[in-house]
Amino acid sequence: MWFLSFIPDAWITYAIHGIFSLGIIGFIVGAFASKIPFISTYGSVVKSVAGLLLIAGLFLEGYNYGTSAYRKAAEDYKKQVEVAEQKAKEANVKLATELKKNIDKTKATTNANTEAITKYVTDDCKLSNAGVLLHDSASQNELPPSTIGTVTGTSNVKVPELLTTITENYGTCYETREKLKAWQYWYKQQKQIFDSVK
Repeated sequence: MWFLSFIPDAWITYAIHGIFSLGIIGFIVGAFASKIPFISTYGSVVKSVAGLLLIAGLFLEGYNYGTSAYRKAAEDYKKQVEVAEQKAKEANVKLATELKKNIDKTKATTNANTEAITKYVTDDCKLSNAGVLLHDSASQNELPPSTIGTVTGTSNVKVPELLTTITENYGTCYETREKLKAWQYWYKQQKQIFDSVK
């Protein structure tokens, strides 16, 4: 019966009604075959064919009736999925716009803080080598080496340079935070949209 899925439903219904009707007409004609001159010689054939058409028609009518509800439910489900897909696309556009706005705001804040460092932190003070080593260890999420106590001297890293690097790193952290929040919101929203499809 899989081949019926390629034929429009209306055609299938008309064909099934036609087969069933031919079976009934053939059965009636076969019953009166002895009184009709041309058909009387083929009466048994007409009755056999009519019986087969009637049985096939009954089977197909039952099949069509049984699957019509399934086909309607499948069509309704398909429409619901199309609506959900459209809602998901609209939600994606809205979320992408909001994410871009939040990231642009974060970048603007980072840039403003970096400019403020350049403008207001004019100290030429240089960090100690131990301070730089501690910063580098912290930025890599590692413990400082056990030899930290033996590190002496002054590095070439100035306080404004360190503050600029830290400010940029914080900015990157907040950008990543915005992306993570957006992804979590996206997942929750998409789940709600597609869970609504019944």
